[in-house]
Parts: sequence; C-alpha cells; structure tokens
Amino acid sequence: MKLWAFIKGDNNFEIQEVIFSTLLSISIVLVLANLITNKIIIRNLQKFGLTNRFGDEDLWNYYLSSSEINWIYIRDYANSLTYRGRLKYFSSANSMRELGLEEVTVYSLLKSKELYTLESVYLSLLEGTFSIEVPRRN
Repeated sequence: MKLWAFIKGDNNFEIQEVIFSTLLSISIVLVLANLITNKIIIRNLQKFGLTNRFGDEDLWNYYLSSSEINWIYIRDYANSLTYRGRLKYFSSANSMRELGLEEVTVYSLLKSKELYTLESVYLSLLEGTFSIEVPRRN
C-alpha cells in the first residue's frame, strides 16, 4: 500500500486499495463483534480451565444468557407470588430488573396454589425482592 506516500502528500493511490481496505476492515469488525458478543474467547478460556471469570457484565446477564436457561420460577417476595414460565427476554436498568415470560402460571408464594395462567407477562422488579430458580431437567 502507498499509505505513507499518501500521508506525505503524494495522492497517487489506487481505488482498488481503498475498496479492499474498506471491505477488509468491515470483515474484521464483524468477526470481532461476534467474538465479543458471544463471549467466545472467555468461554474457550473457561473450557480449558484457564479462567473462572465470566466476563465484564454482571452475573445477572451471564446467568440469564445461558443457553441452559429456558423454564424458570420467579419468586416475587414483595407480592407473595411465584411465576413459572419460559424466559423470553430480560434487561436491567439501575436497581430494576425486567423479565418477560411466556406460557406463564402464577402461584401463591406460600402454599404454591395455582392462581391463574397467562400467555405472557412483563415483570419489573426491584433488586433483592425476588429470586430466580431453574427447575431440574428430567
């Protein structure tokens, strides 16, 4: 490439070089974004026992992003309810934790009596007022 000549003021460069460099940089960015988003590097280090770190995000995101999390129980202590459903989405904003569940059954917290069923539910819960449980697979 004639980058140094270009920087020095010699503006003779090939358009093919610009196109190639642009396509190459876009490809590198896509590969790096995939590695970071899917935590491929950290997961490989964990697989070989080289780290027990789970990443830069908090445990909330790490736990709920697991491919093994599907059906969950949410124990809502503030409202004395238990929600059983399929985890659809989640997020956290400040001290609030947001969850979206599908195919939901709602139970009383103390007696586990089924109260009603829902197609889906959006929950916005304060940190420390609930717990999440994953049932054992059969």
